[in-house]
Amino acid sequence: MPNYKKFKWISVILPFIPFLFLLIYSFQSRHTMTELFAGTSYYIIFLLCIVWLFQFIRFLNHLDFSLMKWVKTCLPGIMVSLILTVMVFTAVPVKFKILNDETNLLAVSQSMLYHKEAYRITMGKYYFGNLHPVEVAVPNRPLLFPFVTHLVHSVLGYHYQNVFILNFLIMFFFLSGVHIAGQKTTDTYSALAAVILVLTYPVFTIYGTSGGYDLFSTLFFAIVMTVLYRFLKSPNPEGFAFLWISLLMFSNIRYESCIFFFIILIASTKYIKLEYFKSHTYVFTLTPILSLPFIWQRLLSIGTY
Repeated sequence: MPNYKKFKWISVILPFIPFLFLLIYSFQSRHTMTELFAGTSYYIIFLLCIVWLFQFIRFLNHLDFSLMKWVKTCLPGIMVSLILTVMVFTAVPVKFKILNDETNLLAVSQSMLYHKEAYRITMGKYYFGNLHPVEVAVPNRPLLFPFVTHLVHSVLGYHYQNVFILNFLIMFFFLSGVHIAGQKTTDTYSALAAVILVLTYPVFTIYGTSGGYDLFSTLFFAIVMTVLYRFLKSPNPEGFAFLWISLLMFSNIRYESCIFFFIILIASTKYIKLEYFKSHTYVFTLTPILSLPFIWQRLLSIGTY
């Protein structure tokens, strides 16, 4: 037992060593910080997504989730959401709405795809079928949306239209979630009315058919609020760990989203118990490392956002 406790303490402290080393080393110069940010952020965001996905699966297992039962119950709502999403993308112009922001996000996803680096490519040359960056810059916006966009590029090949495909999927997932939540708390007709009510909000359809991160941010805000509701209703370690990692994901979509991380955790303080940290230790000990890209980016882009 003593050896087990000793090993557990080592596993808690160990992730802080690379965090402190990278953070302290990055303060040598702006160039060093930029190189570390560009070279390591891709892999750190990748790790963040893996941890989130793993905790999502654990959270579903805790809820005794059955995929077949869920599909059977929610299939009508899913089909309605798909039809409505297709209608939106048919009726609303699908294009870049805020050209500078959206193309910058796309440029970062391109850098992640070709070079596994978190740069914003500002100038480049194509020859022999490859893009060779000439000038790059540190992006202002957090990296999660470009990273997810790069995953679509990895499957379909690089095309600027891929970001619209991503937002199509995000809108479909969001509307499906609205319908499922509405059906669970009310009835089928009220759930359909909720979906239509969301679609009547002009900003939702305008930004949903753009190349920006606004709808992605909205989706994760809804996920955070849903998990928070379940946690406050029935506090448990799985719910708290998934809430924590979802807040980290949300913080890496928009730079002001990190405020919600502190607001929600402070507001939930009386529901949080010490043993919640013990059962999912790795989620909390990895938090400093997972926060490094956000910290570096804010320091490097002071005055430019």
